[in-house]
Amino acid sequence: MYITGKCHCGNTAFELEREVDLPEIPARTCDCSSCVKHGGVWTSNPKSRLAVLIRDASLVSKYAFGSWTDSREIS
Repeated sequence: MYITGKCHCGNTAFELEREVDLPEIPARTCDCSSCVKHGGVWTSNPKSRLAVLIRDASLVSKYAFGSWTDSREIS
């Protein structure tokens, strides 16, 4: 089973290959402000293969969960 997705601007995308086809993907809700606002969910599977594709690396910055949006601000 292949699952694909991308960020809002399309600069970052992913391809997830799951070893087993499931009738339903077990997903968990995320409690970050963006996912709460937009209904985001996540899943995990140790036997999966994930590829992250970045179109323009200069547009990517670090992110830290919670109230921090840029990990450079974390002491």
